[in-house]
Amino acid sequence: MLEYFNEVLWQIHEILNANPYLIALLLIIMSNLFIPASIIVIFLVSAYGLNTGIFLSLLVYIISSLIPYFIYNYTSLKIDNFLNEKHLFLYKSAMKKNILIYLIIIRIMSLPFVIQNILCSVLTDNFKKYLFTSVIGSIFWVVLL
Repeated sequence: MLEYFNEVLWQIHEILNANPYLIALLLIIMSNLFIPASIIVIFLVSAYGLNTGIFLSLLVYIISSLIPYFIYNYTSLKIDNFLNEKHLFLYKSAMKKNILIYLIIIRIMSLPFVIQNILCSVLTDNFKKYLFTSVIGSIFWVVLL
């Protein structure tokens, strides 16, 4: 029985070492399904070592943060469709002032990763600002963990 268990662990180890980008792709999908990002970082660092694990964690974080952005900004799910004119004016005027600060605060708050992605997608349609804050937030949390 112990030999069988060791053989299964060895096969899992071989699959992980042979396919780090396939594993990263699966983790990208899972991170958008409410899988905690900290588990992803711990898994990747323990499976691939510190340097490769950190690199793959950042890659997974950044790519998985782009999925909600593109879904929100390139479909009809705009917040403009759900607000009346008065609230839409207040929303747009508030967002023009300090949007980068709002996005960074959302990224470094201890909110679930998916919630951060959705909030940042709703608050900005500027891809460069969204990507910048995603990178800053990803680096912050990977280094912190």
